[in-house]
Amino acid sequence: MGSQSSRLKASVRRVLESPLGGALRHWILRREAYREQRYVAERARSAQVGVLDTQSHSLDIVPHKGDTFFILGSGASVENLGDKEFFHIREHTSVGINSWPLHSFVPDIYAYETVPEKDSDYSKVLGLLDRKDVLEQRPAILILRPKTAEEIAQLEQIPATLRDRIFFYGRVTPATRSQKWLGDDLSHILQRVNTAYPAVLPDSGASIIRMAALGILMGFTRIVFVGVDLNNTEYFWERNPGYLSLRGLESFENRQTQQQHETLSKNNRPFIVTEVLRSLEKVFQQRYGGELFVASAESALTEFMPVYQWGSTRSEAR
Repeated sequence: MGSQSSRLKASVRRVLESPLGGALRHWILRREAYREQRYVAERARSAQVGVLDTQSHSLDIVPHKGDTFFILGSGASVENLGDKEFFHIREHTSVGINSWPLHSFVPDIYAYETVPEKDSDYSKVLGLLDRKDVLEQRPAILILRPKTAEEIAQLEQIPATLRDRIFFYGRVTPATRSQKWLGDDLSHILQRVNTAYPAVLPDSGASIIRMAALGILMGFTRIVFVGVDLNNTEYFWERNPGYLSLRGLESFENRQTQQQHETLSKNNRPFIVTEVLRSLEKVFQQRYGGELFVASAESALTEFMPVYQWGSTRSEAR
């Protein structure tokens, strides 16, 4: 029985990866997105928070400043930035990912994934939003839909005055397992699937992919990855422990267990993050006339992505 099931799955996979498999892959993506949209809405009702709606072109949750969207990761290269660079970021729209509340810069959006461990450092990071500068700026808080009651309970750490700024969203992964069709799946999710299910973003097991897709859907034409180093697992608070003392912390865990970033491993994802970014970059250029940049020459992304020139105009950014 097992071998028969395996043969059937192999046959379906061959069809999916064939030149005629696009319609079937797109149907699978829409089916999964439909389920995800319903699940996000149910989780949001349970938590009494909002649902992301990318089809509201103003999005109503963040100011749309300039044509550039900055994605703020936690890599050590963040420490290469000074006041000039952060002033530039403030003139545009930005999103800080996961442990970014450790940093002093307040972005327009915080994007967070809840974790099942109740007492881990990452489960407590939302409590770091209870600061005067954050409360005054009132950033949007995007949370990948929590799966358990414990994960929803983590939201209680967010100050009550920011409760109306919380929005859940979902994700759908490409149906293909071939890089040949990866761009087609990503394009279909962005242009067709998200239109019908506006709380669902394309994913590959990496927050930066979902946030890059958000930037595309918000209409930005330049997206810059800051602190997305990938060629090491050192974080900005490890290079500069002053961030921890500022937050009253003695330590903050590093969840990486290998020398290489976990998103570069295929152990639990069909594509590593750089494979998805290469395909997403082509879709962004060809379909939307946009460009991806990396903020630091230290990053592994410089292998295929230009380094951003701070303070540049669009034509000078290369």
